[in-house]
Amino acid sequence: MKNNILASIALFGVYRDKNLDTYDLVAQYISAVIAQKERTQFTPDVMKEDLYSVFGIDIPFGVIRSVSRNRIEGVSLKQGVFYSELIPKDEIDKEYSELTEEYDALFKSLICFMRQVGHIEVDSYSDDDIRNRFADYLLYQYTSESRLNSYYAAFISENESNPDVRRQLNLLSSGLISYNGLSYTEDAGNNGAWTERLTIYLDTEFLFNCSGYNGEYYLKVFDELYNLVNEVNVSYRRRTKKSDNLIDFKILNHTLRVYNGFFEQAKKIIDSKVAPDPSKKALLKIVHESSSAHDVEEHKAVIDSVVFDKYHILPDSNEYDNYATDRDYVLFDEKAVTDLNTSFNPRNDSQVSGRIDYASRVLTIINGLRGGKKISVFENCRYIFLTGSRVVRGASYKVAEKGTVLLSTDIDFLVSRLWFKLNKPLGNSRIPISLDIVSRSQAVLKRDVTRKVKEYYDDLLKKEYSDDVKKRLYASLKEKCEFLPPYDESSLSQMLAFIDTRDLDAMLEANKSMMKKAAEAEQKEKELSELKTELDKTKEENKGLKQDIAKKELDHKHQQDDAALQSDKKDSIIKWLIVALAVVVIVAIVLALVLILK
Repeated sequence: MKNNILASIALFGVYRDKNLDTYDLVAQYISAVIAQKERTQFTPDVMKEDLYSVFGIDIPFGVIRSVSRNRIEGVSLKQGVFYSELIPKDEIDKEYSELTEEYDALFKSLICFMRQVGHIEVDSYSDDDIRNRFADYLLYQYTSESRLNSYYAAFISENESNPDVRRQLNLLSSGLISYNGLSYTEDAGNNGAWTERLTIYLDTEFLFNCSGYNGEYYLKVFDELYNLVNEVNVSYRRRTKKSDNLIDFKILNHTLRVYNGFFEQAKKIIDSKVAPDPSKKALLKIVHESSSAHDVEEHKAVIDSVVFDKYHILPDSNEYDNYATDRDYVLFDEKAVTDLNTSFNPRNDSQVSGRIDYASRVLTIINGLRGGKKISVFENCRYIFLTGSRVVRGASYKVAEKGTVLLSTDIDFLVSRLWFKLNKPLGNSRIPISLDIVSRSQAVLKRDVTRKVKEYYDDLLKKEYSDDVKKRLYASLKEKCEFLPPYDESSLSQMLAFIDTRDLDAMLEANKSMMKKAAEAEQKEKELSELKTELDKTKEENKGLKQDIAKKELDHKHQQDDAALQSDKKDSIIKWLIVALAVVVIVAIVLALVLILK
């Protein structure tokens, strides 16, 4: 099951968090296999297969050989075979089982999300399909099912603040540094100083990334790589007392031509006053901030200054034409190019064809610089092409042999490799941004939206819509590029709905539907506002009536009080009159008696 490898890599993360030695963890894995399989002897080949079948991890032969020889008590080497005493199971099994259960729960949450999200026909994917491809996505940030990538990225982005999910992802992020660091490693003693020179050739987008023209995220990611390279170079100069670098950034002439052509394209857009491709952030920035070709040149001067002066990226003026005609170095024959077009250019787009041609050229040059050799240890590769292009990376995979260092790489792998090589500490706040699974997932969403915008922009140029419709669609495409984290349920739903649209006509219909819903919502809001106004008016009227009633009740009470007072006064007068009359009568009687008695 795919949660096996996730649990194993998370355990690497546990060890990184405790600042324990990665190779000691490999030793524990090997010891656990010896215990479970009851191995009394094994070869590195057998142990490699066992580690993969039990724990899902793929450890290089050299590391297995070195760890078995130097890090496990009771294991000895004789004539290429390791002999072992039976080893009791240790604590690693308990930790591994607990992590396996945790990632099984993560898969269940994911499957629930996928079943409820509603934008894709998830019924066509079984639970195991979703589970297995999600594991691939976490490990490689890519699956063969490109539509699923966006949904996996959305699930992770939605759970960014979930403490349990975040903990699991952080363990994976830090664990992958160790796990990927072991890849293309010769042995367990290869974690010291970097000794072989390395030239990293940059693809075009990194020139805009390092100058901040593609946004803050990509600038931060490039700075992480640059700082790690600089740390290696400083250590090298301190150690050797030399003044040069061990690792250099360079630009091939083929890349420089693409880079310079970018600014010529910007000038043409300004002159013709056409709307620029909304998927190209750097192009939009330059065009919107320029009113003439002179302004474009000023932007180029700013970027050149950052590229060549701040980051000391060196142009390589060699054409390397000899590699393109040498059978020992040429990698892309007609069949290989056809395969690339089938995989990456189903729409037969001329721009993608140009990108495939560019990929075949630059990768042939890297192969030529390596002397056509297949290299299995990363530190020995000497030359590598750094790219974010799926076409260039795909072309590199097409011509790679298993276990060899690819001709091109992405920035994540380089950062991971250098971080591991420098034995950098890790904690929840120390994971490089390019290796943090949440940050990378948000970048995946942006990339998928951008790719869709690019596709629809190209279609828009060919469609015979009215100018008004074209303007509205273009504005909508620009708007789609503005989705920024933090994402909420509403924005994620909109992004996924856009990514899932079939074509530009479907997007137009979706926009009409959204506009209709917005109009209906606006009308309902207006009606609600009117009802609220009426209600407020009624409340005011009721308030006035209540005040009138209260006043009348008060007046009535006052009248009652006055009447009662008058009644009391009247009763009092009557009482006094009766008393007075009684007195008079008594006096009269007394006087009468007096007269009689006389």
